[in-house]
Amino acid sequence: MTDGPDEFRTEVETKVAAEFGAERDAERVADAAVELRESASVEWSPTFIAERMADAPKGDAVPEKWNWLLGYVGGSADDEEYRLGE
Repeated sequence: MTDGPDEFRTEVETKVAAEFGAERDAERVADAAVELRESASVEWSPTFIAERMADAPKGDAVPEKWNWLLGYVGGSADDEEYRLGE
């Protein structure tokens, strides 16, 4: 893992907030991404996260987009532990 958790969290939060304009949800996604990265050794870049979330269905809220990303990638990432509730 190249960046520390704080730097990674900040980058994810910034990119998700810029893409979707939902600052509180961006914080939740960033926290979940850090947990996923540390627990499951999933090495996604902040850019990958924001770009793939943008591929989710257009009407979905930010937490739904994150959950969609987890299902899209599958494997160890697609675990209930990393999903966000409404």
